[in-house]
Amino acid sequence: MHFTIEYTKLIYEYLIKETPHNWLSTSTLYTWHQDVFNIHITSQISQIECASAFEVMIDESTHREIKNFVICYQF
Repeated sequence: MHFTIEYTKLIYEYLIKETPHNWLSTSTLYTWHQDVFNIHITSQISQIECASAFEVMIDESTHREIKNFVICYQF
């Protein structure tokens, strides 16, 4: 997330031709991602509850030091 913020700031500076006065922090971006994730999951769960049948596959894998948690479902 740190690089996302830094690169977005660079693009902003390039397009606007000035340094932004207020800028996002890594913690703010992380919080926004969590909020969007929670809204998305809540929406998806409500759709699954309405389905007559559904299937779930869960996988947890590690790529170097990064853990990936993947949920796939079909309804």
